[in-house]
Amino acid sequence: SSAQPESGKQLNSVNGAIHITILFSSGTTGSPKAIPWEQTTPIPSVVDAHLHQDIRPGDVLCWPTNMGWMMGPWLVHAALMNMAAMALFYGALTTRQFSRFVQDAGVTMLGLVPSLVSAWRDGGYLDGLDWSGIRVFSAKAASGSFPVPPLDPPYGLRRGGASVSRVTHSALTLRPRPPTAATTP
Repeated sequence: SSAQPESGKQLNSVNGAIHITILFSSGTTGSPKAIPWEQTTPIPSVVDAHLHQDIRPGDVLCWPTNMGWMMGPWLVHAALMNMAAMALFYGALTTRQFSRFVQDAGVTMLGLVPSLVSAWRDGGYLDGLDWSGIRVFSAKAASGSFPVPPLDPPYGLRRGGASVSRVTHSALTLRPRPPTAATTP
């Protein structure tokens, strides 16, 4: 359908169920599979980032990922729609260079896989760096890989200074609906 707003420009509405991308499931909960994202799928990502991870305008989000895994599109939508920036790193994550990048980019929310934290600590890649600007650590991982090893001083974090959040896809099953639609009026 189309509408004619006061500006005189024609607006066209489209079906929200049109796919915008196909993501990859790594198979941590079974066989790998394709996950279609519809036009409305990013909306909960934006809301979750704001409400559950406290993403604010001016924040700097860093989540080492790619556009084929669900966290890539999540990062783009969660950052930009919440008026935050993305810190993008090209290279190996288990290096001193990545750890310094996080510090120098002023990252305020760092997404990670718990095994990365162990590699950073074991390699001494956090020594002498100040990550105190990070308010939130978020982790997306298979069950059983938690808890995240604590990042205590001297890395700039103290108990209660940063929170660890899991990004999960959840849906209420009160009645049939697309994953991005509310089940209540």
